[in-house]
Amino acid sequence: MTNTINYSKSTVAQRDYIKARINELVAAAQGYLVEELLKKEIFNYDDIVNLYLEEHEDYEDVNEGYQEIFEWYLIDNSWFAKKLIEAREPVLKNEFGTWWGRTCSGQAIELDLTFWSIFQEEVMAQPKGLKELI
Repeated sequence: MTNTINYSKSTVAQRDYIKARINELVAAAQGYLVEELLKKEIFNYDDIVNLYLEEHEDYEDVNEGYQEIFEWYLIDNSWFAKKLIEAREPVLKNEFGTWWGRTCSGQAIELDLTFWSIFQEEVMAQPKGLKELI
């Protein structure tokens, strides 16, 4: 069994790599925009993949299994959107674009385990940088 790397177990080079990938793949924070478009029914909740962790028809309460979304980020990379969906993250896709619904808040985005999970193999391949030797 291999050890997984997360922010607290990473090198500076690995952290820099995650930050660079986030800057490359996450276009912009657009929480207010997405929330307003959902309220005005220009966007539809039915277009959110993984809004529920499992099919909610089985639940007595429709809110059971619901993933609360605290932040919305514009994603302009289809590969990354697919990886987020595979990681069971909420993703809103419609004719206007694609957004990732972040289900946590209050910490820097590079600390989010979602990114460390998606880029695990790439992160492990990052060599120790000179910064680690200082």
